[in-house]
Amino acid sequence: MDKLTDEGYKLKLALVNNPKTPRRVALGMLKHLRLQDIAYVTQNRVLPTELRQAAEGALGEKLPSIPLGVRVTLARQVSEEVLKRLLMDDTPQLVKACFENPRVKESLTLWAVNHKTTPTGVIEFIARDPKWSSCYTVRFALTRNPHTPIIKALEFVSGLKSADQRFLYNDPSVPVAVKVQIEDELDRKGQPLSPPSEGGRVIGIVDEE
Repeated sequence: MDKLTDEGYKLKLALVNNPKTPRRVALGMLKHLRLQDIAYVTQNRVLPTELRQAAEGALGEKLPSIPLGVRVTLARQVSEEVLKRLLMDDTPQLVKACFENPRVKESLTLWAVNHKTTPTGVIEFIARDPKWSSCYTVRFALTRNPHTPIIKALEFVSGLKSADQRFLYNDPSVPVAVKVQIEDELDRKGQPLSPPSEGGRVIGIVDEE
């Protein structure tokens, strides 16, 4: 890139990131920016929402064709909306990079755990991550997710409040093994199942003859 071209690019970059630039002008220049500069636009809070959303859309369209190494780099700096798209890929190094992004908050982590199409690898990463697996609301959500490793789900349910354990006990998406532990824990604490299953037993477990 020669000096003249470089100066022209810097001018476009500066104009796109200036909130006073007319939106039509900024939107027109956006498509000419490099990927990392578009990524910066997605989380530049001084810019109009329309422009940031356009940048998110531009990145989203390019993601499938972007090499893994570049996606890993982008994952550490993009906005929440782009992170949601990146988290649909459970390549280990990409997932790790997504959660190294300082913009990842509890709300995004809960979104990932509760979203039906989140890959298994992402759920397993969150379940093993010291930061997020110690967050009560995330632990509760992980206990309900069928992709959470059963050993981790059993670990999480033991630390939940009795009311939440009862809720999970009557949630059809919760694995039977977890329900057995909930039943034992509530029984140990002298608290009833509410509402009780047939005969006070876990539905789906056959009594021994």
